[in-house]
Amino acid sequence: MITQSKPERTTSSRDMCRILFRHKKKIAASFLLAVAVAAGVTFLWPRKYESEAKLFVRVGRETVTLDPTATTGQVIPVELSRETEVNSVLEMLRSRVMIEKLVDEIGPQAILRAGSEAEGSRKQPASVLSKISSLLDVDSISDREKAIIRLSRSLRSSAEKKSDVITINGTAISPKLAQQIVGKFVEIYLGEHTRMHRTAGSQAFFTEQTGLLRKSLSDALIKLRDAKNELGILSIDNQREVLRDEMVAAETRLAQTRAGLAASQEKVGALKEKVKALPERLATDETKGLPNPAADSMRQELYQLEIREAELASRFNNEFPALVAVRAQIEAAKKPLNKEEHRRSQQTTGVNLVRDQLQVSLLSEESNAASLEAETKSLETQLAQLHDRARNLTEHEWTIANLEQEVALCKANYTTYSEKSEQSRIDAALQNERITNVNVIQPANLIEKPISPRKLLVVLAGIFGGLALGIGLALVAELLDPTLKTPLDIEEQLSLPVLLSIPRVTKRQAILN
Repeated sequence: MITQSKPERTTSSRDMCRILFRHKKKIAASFLLAVAVAAGVTFLWPRKYESEAKLFVRVGRETVTLDPTATTGQVIPVELSRETEVNSVLEMLRSRVMIEKLVDEIGPQAILRAGSEAEGSRKQPASVLSKISSLLDVDSISDREKAIIRLSRSLRSSAEKKSDVITINGTAISPKLAQQIVGKFVEIYLGEHTRMHRTAGSQAFFTEQTGLLRKSLSDALIKLRDAKNELGILSIDNQREVLRDEMVAAETRLAQTRAGLAASQEKVGALKEKVKALPERLATDETKGLPNPAADSMRQELYQLEIREAELASRFNNEFPALVAVRAQIEAAKKPLNKEEHRRSQQTTGVNLVRDQLQVSLLSEESNAASLEAETKSLETQLAQLHDRARNLTEHEWTIANLEQEVALCKANYTTYSEKSEQSRIDAALQNERITNVNVIQPANLIEKPISPRKLLVVLAGIFGGLALGIGLALVAELLDPTLKTPLDIEEQLSLPVLLSIPRVTKRQAILN
C-alpha cells in the first residue's frame, strides 16, 4: 500500500491578497473608524500648553549655616558639593508644600476651570475623560486637593547630569495659565529658599554673645595679669625654661668651683710642706784665714796683765792683794781666749729665693682657695634660691595654666563669634535684598503653541492604526471561518482529489452569459 504525504501548505502573497480582498469591507470599516477617532482626538481633545523656566544653582553663602541653637555655641560650616546643592533644590521643588503654596496663591478654581486662551475668546470643549473621571470619582475631596493633585502631575523639575541648571516645566489648558503657574512657582520657591536658609534671630544672638564674650575676655586678661604681677611670672613655659637653664649653669659652675677648690686646697698643703722644708737663708760666700780681732785684743790685754803680774811679783810677795787680783784677771782672760781661734773664716748668707717664690705661690694659692670657697658658698646659695623659685613656680603653675587656658578659650570664642556676628549681619542684608545662590536665568515663558495633542502624530497613528486593525481583523476572521474556499483546502481537509473547479461568477456575469 502506497501512501502519499500531504504537501506542506505555504501562504503566498497571492493568498494574502485574496484574504485581504475577501475582507475588504472589515478593513475599510476599521480604517475609517481609526481615522475618525484620530480626527476626533485632533479637533476635540483639549489643548495643553507648556511654560518653562530655568534656575542656575551655585554653591554660595547658603553652604555655611549660622545656628545659634547649637549646644556647643559654635558655628558649624556645612560643606556641600555641587550635586548635593542641586539635589537639595530639586527635592524642595518637588515637595508637596510648594504645590500647596502655589495652589493657595493662584486659587483652586483658576487651576480647575476650563480656561481660555485669551480674554474674550471661545471656551474649549470640556474633556470627555475629565467628565468620566468626575463621574467615577466616589471619594469626595475638596477643590484644593484636586488642584494640588493636578499641579503635582503637571509640574516637573529636572536637572541634567553634571549641570548646575534646573529646568521647571508646567502644563495647563491655556498658555497664560501655564506661564502664571510656572512663574508663581519660581517666585514661591525663591522666597522659601531664602526663608529656609535663614536663621531667625542669629544676628541679635551673635551680637549679644560677642558683647558677653568681650567682657569675659577682658575679665580673664585682668585676672591673668594680676596673678602674674603677684607671682612675678611672665610665662610659665619661658620661666621654667629660664630656671632650668640657670639651674644647669649654676650646678655646672658649682661642680667646677668645688673641683677647683679641692685642687687649690691640695696645692696649698703641698706648698706649706715645701716651705717648711726649705731654710729662710742660704750661704752665698765663705772666706778662710782671716785674723780674729777679738782674740788679738784679748791676747794683748793678757800680755798687759802678765807684764803687770811680773812687775808686781818682783816687788811684792805672792799674797799681795794687787798681785792676787792681777793673777785672777789673767786666769779669767785665758778662758775666753782659749775658746777663740787664732785664724777664722768669714761666711756671707743671702735670702732663699726658692723659699720666697714658694711662699709667694702659697700666699697666692691661699687667696685663690679662699676665693673659690667664697664662690662655692655663693653658688650653693644661688642654687638653693633657684630651687625655691622652681618649687614656687610649680606650686602656681596650675593657677597660671588655668588662667591662660581661660584667656585662650575666651579669645577663641570671641574671635569666632565676632566673625559670625559679621557674617550674620551680611547674611541679614543679603536676605533683605533676597540675594541667594539660586538665580533665574530664564523666567517662565509664554508659548502659544500647544504641546498636545500632536496633530500629525495623531493622524499618522490613526492611519497606521486603522490599517493594522483592519488587517488584524481580516486575519482573525479568516482563521475563525471554517468554510472551504480553495481546492487546496478541500484536499487538506477531506483528503480527496479535486476533479473539477468551477470559478465563482457573480449574478451579473451569469445573466450576461
